[in-house]
Amino acid sequence: MKNLNKLVCTGALLMLGFNALAATIYDDNASYNGNSFSMTNGQSFGNEISLTPNVWTLTNFTIEYYAPSSLASTIGLDIRFYQNDGTPENGFPTPGTLFYDSGWYFGIGGGGLPGSGFQVVTYNTSTLDFSSGALVPLTITLPGDFTFVVTYTNTAGSSLSSLQSPLANDQAGISYGDYWVENSGVWTLRTNSISAANLVVDFGGTVPEPSVFGLGAIGGALLFGINKLRRKS
Repeated sequence: MKNLNKLVCTGALLMLGFNALAATIYDDNASYNGNSFSMTNGQSFGNEISLTPNVWTLTNFTIEYYAPSSLASTIGLDIRFYQNDGTPENGFPTPGTLFYDSGWYFGIGGGGLPGSGFQVVTYNTSTLDFSSGALVPLTITLPGDFTFVVTYTNTAGSSLSSLQSPLANDQAGISYGDYWVENSGVWTLRTNSISAANLVVDFGGTVPEPSVFGLGAIGGALLFGINKLRRKS
């Protein structure tokens, strides 16, 4: 069973070396901007990010939520990863090919931590969350551009006002500040007029030993990502 742990702001760290290294792939904890989304029951939404393509093997993923009071044990959470290869919406490819689905995890509502309420749900390889424990197992390295999506269920009634998703600012060349929302199977790209709308998450993983040629390719991919224009809706 996954553990709920107090959020620890570690900051972003990216390491590429000559051995297989464990490192932070994407972490926006330190850029929390003080805003949040109130969760809508059954609605799927998430953020698109860019990474060095086909390099990272995911080992752990955390997503933060805010619950100042106890939540019903029936509240469930589902995490999905999509490649952005679907039918374009407003000129941008929508989430298309599903390559990971955690399945429903119920019982996240352990109540807020004393004086805080910020908690995270952790998925990792040691508890088989990406393999046999998943509805759709993760069998590939992370693509260069993909969307991670969160869905909550059974949040109707009094629990709805108690469950929120904190938001973070953009990380240059990686996240965009906008978000994808799914309604009846149709994806729409939206922005938040108040602030950037990146869910507070942390991706950790390993990268294999690169060759000299591989290092050059990785560097080129990183430059491409850094120079990618920020999207406007």
